[in-house]
Amino acid sequence: MKRISRFLILTISLFLTTCAPSPLSTSDITITLPVKCQLEPSQSVTVALDGNMPSDATIEWAVDRGSISRLENNMAKFTAPDQPGPVSISVKVTANGETVTKTETCTIDFHSTNTPQLGINTETSQSDPVQTPEIQIDIIDEPSYDFKNGCISEFWREWPANQASIQNSPVSTCEDFSNNGLIATSEGLKIFVKEPKDEVMFGLTTKIPEKNTHIAIQLRINELSTNRLEEATDLFLGLIDSTLNTLNGKFLIFRAYQLDYPPALIYREFTESGQVKHISSTIDISKDISIIIEKDPLSFSLIITGISGKSIEITDIPYDSKWDSLIIGYKIPAGSTFSGMIKDVQVSTEN
Repeated sequence: MKRISRFLILTISLFLTTCAPSPLSTSDITITLPVKCQLEPSQSVTVALDGNMPSDATIEWAVDRGSISRLENNMAKFTAPDQPGPVSISVKVTANGETVTKTETCTIDFHSTNTPQLGINTETSQSDPVQTPEIQIDIIDEPSYDFKNGCISEFWREWPANQASIQNSPVSTCEDFSNNGLIATSEGLKIFVKEPKDEVMFGLTTKIPEKNTHIAIQLRINELSTNRLEEATDLFLGLIDSTLNTLNGKFLIFRAYQLDYPPALIYREFTESGQVKHISSTIDISKDISIIIEKDPLSFSLIITGISGKSIEITDIPYDSKWDSLIIGYKIPAGSTFSGMIKDVQVSTEN
Protein backbone atom coordinates (compact mmCIF):
# COMPACT_ATOMS: atom_id res chain seq x y z
CA MET A 1 0.00 0.00 0.00
CA LYS A 2 2.84 2.37 0.82
CA ARG A 3 4.41 1.65 -2.58
CA ILE A 4 1.13 2.50 -4.33
CA SER A 5 0.82 5.76 -2.37
CA ARG A 6 4.39 6.76 -3.21
CA PHE A 7 3.79 5.91 -6.86
CA LEU A 8 0.63 8.04 -6.95
CA ILE A 9 2.41 10.97 -5.27
CA LEU A 10 5.32 10.71 -7.71
CA THR A 11 2.93 10.52 -10.69
CA ILE A 12 0.94 13.54 -9.53
CA SER A 13 4.18 15.50 -8.94
CA LEU A 14 5.43 14.70 -12.42
CA PHE A 15 2.05 15.64 -13.91
CA LEU A 16 2.03 18.99 -12.13
CA THR A 17 5.62 19.67 -13.17
CA THR A 18 4.91 18.78 -16.80
CA CYS A 19 1.71 20.83 -17.03
CA ALA A 20 3.08 23.86 -15.21
CA PRO A 21 3.30 26.89 -17.54
CA SER A 22 6.81 27.86 -18.56
CA PRO A 23 8.07 31.02 -16.87
CA LEU A 24 8.29 34.27 -18.79
CA SER A 25 11.66 35.91 -19.42
CA THR A 26 12.85 39.04 -21.19
CA SER A 27 14.29 36.84 -23.93
CA ASP A 28 10.71 35.80 -24.81
CA ILE A 29 9.58 39.28 -25.88
CA THR A 30 10.89 41.87 -28.31
CA ILE A 31 9.75 45.43 -28.96
CA THR A 32 9.82 46.17 -32.69
CA LEU A 33 10.50 49.84 -33.42
CA PRO A 34 10.32 51.61 -36.79
CA VAL A 35 13.65 51.99 -38.57
CA LYS A 36 13.45 55.78 -38.65
CA CYS A 37 12.69 57.72 -35.48
CA GLN A 38 12.89 61.19 -37.03
CA LEU A 39 9.46 62.59 -36.31
CA GLU A 40 7.73 65.91 -36.47
CA PRO A 41 6.18 67.21 -33.23
CA SER A 42 3.19 65.06 -32.23
CA GLN A 43 3.74 62.65 -35.14
CA SER A 44 2.78 59.04 -34.43
CA VAL A 45 4.38 55.70 -35.28
CA THR A 46 3.34 52.12 -34.57
CA VAL A 47 5.41 49.79 -32.38
CA ALA A 48 4.86 46.06 -32.02
CA LEU A 49 5.45 43.37 -29.41
CA ASP A 50 6.80 40.02 -30.61
CA GLY A 51 7.41 36.87 -28.66
CA ASN A 52 6.04 33.67 -27.17
CA MET A 53 3.31 34.86 -24.81
CA PRO A 54 0.14 33.21 -23.50
CA SER A 55 -3.09 34.39 -25.12
CA ASP A 56 -4.39 35.67 -21.76
CA ALA A 57 -1.28 37.75 -21.00
CA THR A 58 -1.79 41.31 -19.78
CA ILE A 59 0.23 43.89 -21.73
CA GLU A 60 0.93 47.43 -20.49
CA TRP A 61 2.83 50.04 -22.55
CA ALA A 62 4.55 53.13 -21.12
CA VAL A 63 6.82 55.99 -22.29
CA ASP A 64 8.75 58.55 -20.31
CA ARG A 65 7.85 61.33 -22.76
CA GLY A 66 5.07 61.75 -25.27
CA SER A 67 2.19 59.28 -25.15
CA ILE A 68 1.41 55.70 -26.12
CA SER A 69 -1.90 53.88 -26.56
CA ARG A 70 -2.50 50.19 -27.08
CA LEU A 71 -3.85 48.88 -30.39
CA GLU A 72 -4.98 45.40 -31.39
CA ASN A 73 -2.63 42.48 -32.13
CA ASN A 74 0.01 43.37 -29.50
CA MET A 75 0.68 46.74 -31.14
CA ALA A 76 0.68 50.28 -29.79
CA LYS A 77 0.70 53.80 -31.22
CA PHE A 78 3.47 56.08 -29.94
CA THR A 79 3.02 59.85 -30.30
CA ALA A 80 6.20 61.90 -30.14
CA PRO A 81 6.68 64.65 -27.54
CA ASP A 82 7.06 68.31 -28.51
CA GLN A 83 10.81 68.35 -27.80
CA PRO A 84 13.65 66.29 -29.35
CA GLY A 85 15.74 63.79 -27.44
CA PRO A 86 15.69 60.15 -26.34
CA VAL A 87 12.42 58.47 -25.39
CA SER A 88 12.19 55.21 -23.44
CA ILE A 89 9.44 52.88 -24.62
CA SER A 90 8.70 50.06 -22.19
CA VAL A 91 6.24 47.20 -22.05
CA LYS A 92 5.18 45.09 -19.06
CA VAL A 93 3.83 41.60 -19.72
CA THR A 94 2.04 39.68 -16.96
CA ALA A 95 1.12 35.99 -17.35
CA ASN A 96 0.90 32.92 -15.13
CA GLY A 97 1.47 35.06 -12.05
CA GLU A 98 4.79 36.45 -13.36
CA THR A 99 5.68 39.87 -14.76
CA VAL A 100 8.54 40.84 -17.05
CA THR A 101 9.46 44.27 -18.39
CA LYS A 102 11.31 45.20 -21.58
CA THR A 103 12.54 48.69 -22.52
CA GLU A 104 13.84 50.15 -25.78
CA THR A 105 15.10 53.66 -26.54
CA CYS A 106 14.07 55.72 -29.55
CA THR A 107 15.89 58.98 -30.32
CA ILE A 108 13.61 61.67 -31.69
CA ASP A 109 15.26 64.17 -34.05
CA PHE A 110 12.82 66.71 -35.38
CA HIS A 111 13.31 68.06 -38.88
CA SER A 112 14.25 71.77 -39.02
CA THR A 113 11.58 73.97 -40.55
CA ASN A 114 13.63 77.18 -40.41
CA THR A 115 14.38 78.81 -43.77
CA PRO A 116 18.04 79.95 -44.09
CA GLN A 117 18.52 83.68 -44.60
CA LEU A 118 19.98 84.86 -47.94
CA GLY A 119 22.72 87.51 -47.45
CA ILE A 120 22.87 90.27 -50.10
CA ASN A 121 25.89 92.61 -50.48
CA THR A 122 24.55 96.04 -51.52
CA GLU A 123 28.07 97.41 -52.10
CA THR A 124 28.90 95.19 -55.11
CA SER A 125 30.79 97.16 -57.80
CA GLN A 126 29.76 97.11 -61.45
CA SER A 127 32.79 94.99 -62.35
CA ASP A 128 31.84 92.27 -59.92
CA PRO A 129 29.92 89.40 -61.44
CA VAL A 130 26.31 89.11 -60.40
CA GLN A 131 25.85 86.18 -58.00
CA THR A 132 22.55 84.45 -58.66
CA PRO A 133 21.17 82.22 -55.92
CA GLU A 134 21.20 78.50 -56.56
CA ILE A 135 17.85 76.93 -57.44
CA GLN A 136 17.05 73.81 -55.45
CA ILE A 137 15.46 71.06 -57.51
CA ASP A 138 13.41 68.39 -55.76
CA ILE A 139 14.19 64.89 -57.02
CA ILE A 140 11.15 62.61 -57.12
CA ASP A 141 12.01 59.03 -56.24
CA GLU A 142 10.77 56.04 -58.15
CA PRO A 143 7.85 54.17 -56.54
CA SER A 144 8.95 52.29 -53.43
CA TYR A 145 7.46 48.80 -53.41
CA ASP A 146 9.67 47.59 -50.55
CA PHE A 147 8.83 47.95 -46.85
CA LYS A 148 12.31 47.58 -45.34
CA ASN A 149 12.72 51.31 -44.70
CA GLY A 150 9.99 51.02 -42.08
CA CYS A 151 7.40 52.66 -44.31
CA ILE A 152 4.28 51.63 -46.24
CA SER A 153 4.43 54.27 -48.96
CA GLU A 154 1.31 55.73 -50.55
CA PHE A 155 2.13 53.84 -53.71
CA TRP A 156 0.36 51.04 -51.84
CA ARG A 157 -3.43 51.45 -51.61
CA GLU A 158 -5.88 50.03 -49.11
CA TRP A 159 -8.14 47.30 -50.48
CA PRO A 160 -11.10 47.14 -50.56
CA ALA A 161 -11.28 50.92 -50.66
CA ASN A 162 -13.75 53.68 -51.30
CA GLN A 163 -12.81 54.65 -54.85
CA ALA A 164 -13.64 58.30 -54.22
CA SER A 165 -10.88 58.44 -51.59
CA ILE A 166 -8.10 57.24 -53.90
CA GLN A 167 -5.59 59.98 -54.73
CA ASN A 168 -4.30 60.31 -58.26
CA SER A 169 -0.80 61.46 -57.32
CA PRO A 170 0.93 59.65 -54.44
CA VAL A 171 3.12 61.74 -52.16
CA SER A 172 6.13 60.66 -50.18
CA THR A 173 4.52 59.84 -46.84
CA CYS A 174 3.93 56.63 -44.90
CA GLU A 175 0.58 54.94 -44.41
CA ASP A 176 -0.52 53.40 -41.11
CA PHE A 177 -2.40 50.09 -41.36
CA SER A 178 -1.59 48.80 -37.88
CA ASN A 179 -5.32 48.49 -37.10
CA ASN A 180 -5.40 45.90 -39.89
CA GLY A 181 -2.43 43.98 -38.44
CA LEU A 182 0.19 45.41 -40.85
CA ILE A 183 3.37 47.14 -39.71
CA ALA A 184 6.54 47.91 -41.70
CA THR A 185 9.81 46.93 -39.98
CA SER A 186 13.47 46.68 -40.96
CA GLU A 187 12.80 43.04 -41.98
CA GLY A 188 9.78 43.79 -44.16
CA LEU A 189 6.01 44.01 -43.79
CA LYS A 190 4.83 42.16 -40.72
CA ILE A 191 1.27 40.77 -40.87
CA PHE A 192 -0.31 39.51 -37.66
CA VAL A 193 -4.04 39.01 -37.19
CA LYS A 194 -5.09 36.79 -34.30
CA GLU A 195 -8.57 35.47 -33.60
CA PRO A 196 -10.77 38.34 -34.87
CA LYS A 197 -14.35 38.40 -33.61
CA ASP A 198 -15.71 38.43 -37.17
CA GLU A 199 -14.31 37.49 -40.57
CA VAL A 200 -11.87 40.10 -41.88
CA MET A 201 -10.57 40.68 -45.41
CA PHE A 202 -7.92 43.27 -46.18
CA GLY A 203 -5.13 43.91 -48.66
CA LEU A 204 -2.71 46.35 -50.23
CA THR A 205 -2.55 47.06 -53.96
CA THR A 206 -0.02 48.93 -56.09
CA LYS A 207 -0.01 49.80 -59.78
CA ILE A 208 2.49 47.86 -61.90
CA PRO A 209 4.22 49.15 -65.06
CA GLU A 210 2.51 48.62 -68.41
CA LYS A 211 5.79 47.38 -69.96
CA ASN A 212 7.23 43.90 -69.63
CA THR A 213 7.49 43.52 -65.87
CA HIS A 214 9.45 41.32 -63.46
CA ILE A 215 8.02 41.06 -59.91
CA ALA A 216 9.95 39.23 -57.16
CA ILE A 217 8.31 38.59 -53.77
CA GLN A 218 9.82 36.87 -50.73
CA LEU A 219 7.62 35.91 -47.80
CA ARG A 220 7.59 33.81 -44.66
CA ILE A 221 4.47 32.21 -43.14
CA ASN A 222 4.72 31.72 -39.37
CA GLU A 223 1.16 30.58 -38.70
CA LEU A 224 -1.75 29.86 -41.01
CA SER A 225 -4.69 28.30 -39.21
CA THR A 226 -8.47 28.25 -39.13
CA ASN A 227 -10.81 27.74 -36.21
CA ARG A 228 -13.80 26.99 -38.43
CA LEU A 229 -14.88 23.67 -39.91
CA GLU A 230 -16.16 25.10 -43.19
CA GLU A 231 -14.19 28.35 -43.57
CA ALA A 232 -10.55 28.74 -44.67
CA THR A 233 -7.83 31.23 -43.75
CA ASP A 234 -6.22 32.69 -46.89
CA LEU A 235 -3.12 34.70 -47.74
CA PHE A 236 -3.48 35.71 -51.39
CA LEU A 237 -1.45 37.63 -53.97
CA GLY A 238 -1.84 38.21 -57.68
CA LEU A 239 -2.87 40.67 -60.40
CA ILE A 240 -6.21 42.50 -60.22
CA ASP A 241 -8.30 45.24 -61.83
CA SER A 242 -7.84 48.17 -59.43
CA THR A 243 -11.10 49.84 -60.54
CA LEU A 244 -13.12 47.07 -58.88
CA ASN A 245 -13.61 46.50 -55.17
CA THR A 246 -14.09 42.75 -55.48
CA LEU A 247 -11.66 39.87 -55.84
CA ASN A 248 -11.01 39.74 -59.56
CA GLY A 249 -8.05 38.58 -61.62
CA LYS A 250 -5.66 35.69 -61.07
CA PHE A 251 -4.19 34.67 -57.72
CA LEU A 252 -1.95 32.41 -55.72
CA ILE A 253 -3.67 31.48 -52.44
CA PHE A 254 -1.97 30.02 -49.37
CA ARG A 255 -4.91 28.37 -47.61
CA ALA A 256 -5.54 26.62 -44.30
CA TYR A 257 -8.60 24.36 -44.46
CA GLN A 258 -10.29 22.55 -41.59
CA LEU A 259 -8.38 21.98 -38.38
CA ASP A 260 -7.00 18.55 -39.33
CA TYR A 261 -5.94 19.51 -42.86
CA PRO A 262 -2.43 20.77 -43.73
CA PRO A 263 -2.15 24.18 -45.47
CA ALA A 264 -2.28 24.11 -49.28
CA LEU A 265 -1.19 26.29 -52.20
CA ILE A 266 -3.89 27.05 -54.79
CA TYR A 267 -3.97 28.91 -58.10
CA ARG A 268 -7.36 30.52 -58.75
CA GLU A 269 -8.87 32.75 -61.42
CA PHE A 270 -11.65 35.14 -60.43
CA THR A 271 -12.83 35.66 -64.02
CA GLU A 272 -15.81 34.66 -66.17
CA SER A 273 -14.05 31.47 -67.19
CA GLY A 274 -12.28 31.06 -63.87
CA GLN A 275 -10.55 27.89 -62.79
CA VAL A 276 -9.22 26.51 -59.51
CA LYS A 277 -6.06 24.42 -59.45
CA HIS A 278 -4.58 22.81 -56.33
CA ILE A 279 -0.82 23.08 -56.77
CA SER A 280 0.51 21.69 -53.50
CA SER A 281 -1.27 20.01 -50.59
CA THR A 282 1.46 20.87 -48.08
CA ILE A 283 3.38 24.05 -47.27
CA ASP A 284 6.66 23.97 -45.36
CA ILE A 285 6.33 27.12 -43.25
CA SER A 286 9.87 26.71 -41.89
CA LYS A 287 11.32 28.11 -45.13
CA ASP A 288 11.18 31.40 -47.00
CA ILE A 289 8.93 31.29 -50.06
CA SER A 290 9.92 33.04 -53.29
CA ILE A 291 7.41 34.03 -55.97
CA ILE A 292 8.37 35.41 -59.40
CA ILE A 293 5.80 37.00 -61.72
CA GLU A 294 6.92 37.60 -65.32
CA LYS A 295 4.46 39.71 -67.35
CA ASP A 296 4.35 40.80 -70.99
CA PRO A 297 1.43 42.40 -72.91
CA LEU A 298 -0.14 39.02 -73.76
CA SER A 299 0.62 36.61 -70.91
CA PHE A 300 2.34 36.12 -67.57
CA SER A 301 3.87 33.27 -65.62
CA LEU A 302 4.33 32.31 -61.96
CA ILE A 303 7.38 30.59 -60.47
CA ILE A 304 7.18 29.48 -56.82
CA THR A 305 10.11 28.09 -54.82
CA GLY A 306 10.33 27.03 -51.18
CA ILE A 307 7.09 25.02 -51.18
CA SER A 308 8.66 21.69 -52.07
CA GLY A 309 11.97 20.28 -53.27
CA LYS A 310 11.70 21.83 -56.73
CA SER A 311 10.20 25.01 -58.13
CA ILE A 312 6.58 25.11 -59.31
CA GLU A 313 5.85 26.89 -62.59
CA ILE A 314 2.54 28.04 -64.08
CA THR A 315 3.18 29.43 -67.56
CA ASP A 316 1.29 30.99 -70.48
CA ILE A 317 -1.46 32.53 -68.34
CA PRO A 318 -3.48 34.89 -70.57
CA TYR A 319 -3.01 38.51 -69.48
CA ASP A 320 -5.53 41.34 -69.72
CA SER A 321 -4.31 44.95 -69.50
CA LYS A 322 -7.15 45.78 -67.09
CA TRP A 323 -5.26 43.77 -64.44
CA ASP A 324 -3.07 46.76 -63.70
CA SER A 325 -2.21 46.18 -60.03
CA LEU A 326 -0.44 43.78 -57.71
CA ILE A 327 -2.38 42.79 -54.58
CA ILE A 328 -1.22 41.20 -51.30
CA GLY A 329 -4.02 40.43 -48.87
CA TYR A 330 -5.68 38.06 -46.43
CA LYS A 331 -9.10 36.61 -45.54
CA ILE A 332 -9.36 35.36 -41.96
CA PRO A 333 -12.52 33.79 -40.44
CA ALA A 334 -13.59 34.61 -36.90
CA GLY A 335 -11.35 33.02 -34.28
CA SER A 336 -8.59 32.14 -36.77
CA THR A 337 -5.00 33.39 -37.11
CA PHE A 338 -2.46 34.47 -39.69
CA SER A 339 1.10 35.52 -38.89
CA GLY A 340 3.83 36.15 -41.44
CA MET A 341 6.22 38.55 -43.11
CA ILE A 342 6.44 39.98 -46.63
CA LYS A 343 10.23 40.17 -46.58
CA ASP A 344 10.84 41.76 -49.97
CA VAL A 345 8.98 43.12 -53.01
CA GLN A 346 10.93 44.17 -56.09
CA VAL A 347 9.39 45.41 -59.36
CA SER A 348 11.46 46.05 -62.48
CA THR A 349 10.72 46.61 -66.16
CA GLU A 350 12.27 45.40 -69.38
CA ASN A 351 12.21 47.27 -72.68
